Amino acid sequence: MDRIERLAEKLDHLLNGPVISRRGAFKLTGIAGLDLALKACSSSNGGSSAPTRNVDTVSVIPSAEPIVDPTATSITTESATTEPTITAGPPTTPTVTESTTTAPVEGISIDPEIRQIAKEAFQKGYEEWKSAWVRNEGLGDADELRAIWDKDKRNSNSEVVAYSMIYAVNAEDKPTFDSLWKYAKSHLNSDGLMSNEINADNTPADDSSAADADLDIAYGLIIADNIWGGYRDDATRMIENILKHDVEPGSYVLKGGNDWGGFYETNPSYYSPAYYQLFKEYTGNTDWDRVTEAGRQVFAAIKAKRQTLLPPDWTTADGSMVPQRGGNNDKFGYEAIRIPWRQGMAALWYEDKDAIAQLQQINAFFETENPDQIRGGYDPKTGTPLETEYVEVAFVATAAMAAVISTKPGYQKHLLENTITLRSPDYSTNEGMRLNALLFLSGGMKH
Repeated sequence: MDRIERLAEKLDHLLNGPVISRRGAFKLTGIAGLDLALKACSSSNGGSSAPTRNVDTVSVIPSAEPIVDPTATSITTESATTEPTITAGPPTTPTVTESTTTAPVEGISIDPEIRQIAKEAFQKGYEEWKSAWVRNEGLGDADELRAIWDKDKRNSNSEVVAYSMIYAVNAEDKPTFDSLWKYAKSHLNSDGLMSNEINADNTPADDSSAADADLDIAYGLIIADNIWGGYRDDATRMIENILKHDVEPGSYVLKGGNDWGGFYETNPSYYSPAYYQLFKEYTGNTDWDRVTEAGRQVFAAIKAKRQTLLPPDWTTADGSMVPQRGGNNDKFGYEAIRIPWRQGMAALWYEDKDAIAQLQQINAFFETENPDQIRGGYDPKTGTPLETEYVEVAFVATAAMAAVISTKPGYQKHLLENTITLRSPDYSTNEGMRLNALLFLSGGMKH
């Protein structure tokens, strides 16, 4: 199905009834949905479619020329508390600026004791992950391996496959990495990016990609090439496809995937400034600086417009709500928990001041929480737990990663120990966040 047919199909769905979008959000229907779809389509051109607690945070001010709506000519910001003003016109490319953090910040490092504990836990956790989630079942090729997403459905998705590739390459487990990449490569869509969901019978359930998984796969291929050699063509092609199809033309906003998202629907937890720097170094393409800058400006817009304690799961590029995402607009949930991991890489590897500021904001919130009572989701405005029934390891893990910025070693170690001890054996994404945190806190994530 070509892009025109896909867009026509989406418009038909929007006019005739609600559908489920990528990652489970309800799309708007009728005229409201059509209006959003037309706005997104008009910019695609072949590529896209008050805090209640006193918490100290680092102030981040938007740069002089923030990211703009692809249908806008200009956007002005007087201060961090002034909402952007948008006027009609063509796309505007973001101007690359220096880091916009106003307070001076220093580079961060991980305590040696924490690194050693996390390293040993990751080594054990990786073997457990392979045993629980990495399978050959349903595959005709004995040399392929898939990662199971849902234990009941026995399906796969690109996120857990990409996580598995990251773990394998960092464990220098070449046979497992190669088998996972062979599986992923057999499920590339027409834009050369992995289909987001694969059925148990090895047929695609969702042919669209998920940009976060695309980025993780590209990272894995670069590291594999650095360690073993022979992956440069695959890595370069994947990076080129991400830039062409996962990044919105003109705005440089990271989309949700190859054929969805953009200015009107973007996920801050996908933003990976450390990867972008790696991609630029690996390919020599400085357009990745513009993707970095666009991400910075989205975070600044969220802070300026929403004034929340925590970042949300979803947003528009100017910090507004995404209508079709409903309650996920105002939720620090299972999407946003990836922010300390992805921003943390940039903070550790490149001393990125904006990434450090994101860690400071999230750590400032969690330092006011009982580390033994971290719940599965929070209202980003009030800090109220959205789930009061249980402690959730994925959120403990994200607090542990944000705590690399903490000046309280005992608190850091406590969160790490809880991350190691708590388990969620029936849910691969929760176990994946746990293993992401252990790899990150080991200080051994290759780059």
